[in-house]
Amino acid sequence: MKKSLILLILFFVQFCFGQGSGFSFRVNSTTEFYDSQSSIYIRRFQGSEISLKLNLTNEELLLINNFFDKIKFYDFPDKISCDEKISVLPNVSYDILLRKNGLNKESINSNCIKNDNEKEREFEKLWNFIFSILNNKELIKKMKNSDIELI
Repeated sequence: MKKSLILLILFFVQFCFGQGSGFSFRVNSTTEFYDSQSSIYIRRFQGSEISLKLNLTNEELLLINNFFDKIKFYDFPDKISCDEKISVLPNVSYDILLRKNGLNKESINSNCIKNDNEKEREFEKLWNFIFSILNNKELIKKMKNSDIELI
């Protein structure tokens, strides 16, 4: 009976706060990739890449999930592009995919030097928040930086 109760509690915690809740996300750029569903992290280099298994804690996933909710990510445009009035080409493209309760929402930010768009600023805050968590992991701290130069 005691084992059954413990298993039930663990299942409930995993279902409410972990991957079983239907929440996962993916971030992708020229130099880095992470998918919380597969727990695969990739750092890209010129001509090669390093991949590793990187699990986030339930608390970290909950924080990221709450950030998605806070900025209403489902209301984001599919693509945030440079303002056509700006003559600067995008220097890199950032992609965020949210998977939650059977729904998928992807937004791609073709980042420019100037970000006048509110959604672009929120996108950047979300990106930086996710990577503040990822970059705090010991496995990531030990990796060498990408040698890909971004314009």
